[in-house]
Amino acid sequence: MKKEDKSVIIDMIGNTLGEYACVYLVQTAGLNAEKTSALRRACFKDDVKMLCVKNTLLKKAFESSERDYSELYDLLQKSLSIHS
Repeated sequence: MKKEDKSVIIDMIGNTLGEYACVYLVQTAGLNAEKTSALRRACFKDDVKMLCVKNTLLKKAFESSERDYSELYDLLQKSLSIHS
């Protein structure tokens, strides 16, 4: 992935983080395709936005945010999804 593409994704994640008062990080490593699809459908049905992003890009979005997300950095070692 090109650096320019990463910057666009980081900005998109940052904009999404800024839209919501709270976000949830959900570990999704143990989900197979069927369970992941069910989770996506449930989120969509309940008007919950779900993003699946690389942890390194999420951390960069956290770091560039005006909010302090530093307490979440240790969680960025596993496969996560963001829900807001």
